[in-house]
Amino acid sequence: MKFKPGDVLVHLKTGRHYCILHGADLCRLEATGEPAYAYRLHQHEQTGDATVWVRAAREMEDGRFRPA
Repeated sequence: MKFKPGDVLVHLKTGRHYCILHGADLCRLEATGEPAYAYRLHQHEQTGDATVWVRAAREMEDGRFRPA
């Protein structure tokens, strides 16, 4: 499943909700050039954790994340 900026996803292992910032059409892993997603905690303002994470598209789309 492809995701787009603004989509809110739940990580099935942790139950945390994340918001997609940039899709795989714009992001790449520097080491390999592999398509990736940039994302951070949904409602990060409330937690104070605005960390931006980047993960390979193949991992994001393999079922470990689902639309919230």
